[in-house]
Amino acid sequence: MFIYDRSHESGVAGYELTFEARVDASYAYKNIVASVLVNGKQETGIFADTLVCEVYDGNGNPNGATAGILYQGSSEPIYIDAIEGDTLFMRVSHIMDNDELGGVYDVGLRICPSSGRGQRQSSGK
Repeated sequence: MFIYDRSHESGVAGYELTFEARVDASYAYKNIVASVLVNGKQETGIFADTLVCEVYDGNGNPNGATAGILYQGSSEPIYIDAIEGDTLFMRVSHIMDNDELGGVYDVGLRICPSSGRGQRQSSGK
């Protein structure tokens, strides 16, 4: 679970949100599929979406950045509207077949202010 307090921001129309993960070579899958639920204090800001973090390409080569023995992948960004001054509560859960995913070291959400132009809107509004 992640909490983002935006009470100190003003003039931001929305955010780009990506799901990111770091794995080592023992991770047995090409990607990590996660459900992301975001809601604010105000009921109008609730949505859910599914994001896919591709860790390896079709040939088994790591995608994304490398940090020593870890590989960091990222999902495509989605755009979420934000109500000014609201706090965003974000819950991430993987929706893979196995309960435990060996080789996963870190997971997180990256949230950046965005104008929203040209971005994929969340499908769960």
